[in-house]
Amino acid sequence: MRISHIFGLLPLLSGTGAVTFTSCTEAQISTLEVAIDRATNKSYAAIEHLEANPNGSDIQTTWYGTFSTERYNRVLTAFKKFAPDLGTTFRYDCSCVSDAVIATIGGTYGDVRICSVYFNEAIVPPSGQHRNQWEILSTIVHEATHFRDVLGTTDYGYGVDYCKQFALEDPEKAVKNADNHARFAVEVPPWGP
Repeated sequence: MRISHIFGLLPLLSGTGAVTFTSCTEAQISTLEVAIDRATNKSYAAIEHLEANPNGSDIQTTWYGTFSTERYNRVLTAFKKFAPDLGTTFRYDCSCVSDAVIATIGGTYGDVRICSVYFNEAIVPPSGQHRNQWEILSTIVHEATHFRDVLGTTDYGYGVDYCKQFALEDPEKAVKNADNHARFAVEVPPWGP
């Protein structure tokens, strides 16, 4: 059984709630369901990678800089906090209309506002590559780290180059930058959908 199928059954087995969608069209819900499934799988893959590499790894160094046990513990705790919630208790609201902002968080843990530009496949992200499944799932991880209950990250910069620069020059800033966590989650194996 694929990991995604197991995680999809968790809410049913545990009796917890299900993800909710507000002001979303059927097409938007379909896109979000795929993104949430992939973001959940990649978040659990990130946890597995971190737990298998408690003293650091090349991928950790790429996105979080020189290894630090304290930073490692914060990142691992964060992924463990939000991974089970992305597809079970999070609430996704599609009423935001914006040509620039992709998504924002609400004032309550799990409230994510997905803006109209998120669903526009013609948008070219800052990395200069056409949007793909990884850009779509990374938004979910990115937003999850913004919650104060998780890491309370900010947006110091976006894209591969900025994230790698933060990791190299200021690892603490890398851990506080939401996009670094999204990039890390995308890069950890497995890479398939």
